[in-house]
Amino acid sequence: MRRLFYRFSDKAVYYRYFSPIKTMPHAKMQEYVNIDYSKTMSIVGLMGEPGEGRIIAEGRYVRLHNLL
Repeated sequence: MRRLFYRFSDKAVYYRYFSPIKTMPHAKMQEYVNIDYSKTMSIVGLMGEPGEGRIIAEGRYVRLHNLL
């Protein structure tokens, strides 16, 4: 995920994070890679051979309120 972030263009970073951030601190990256399968879920798109692929896309949802 860290490599994916640093491949983003400035415009892509702005559209994704609504801010022109230049670095991704370790603590913030942990929020993206440690999901709980209940309030947050993430799926990644990989490109390359099995076991050697690189992440080229990521999508997620975050449930903000317990509606049920």
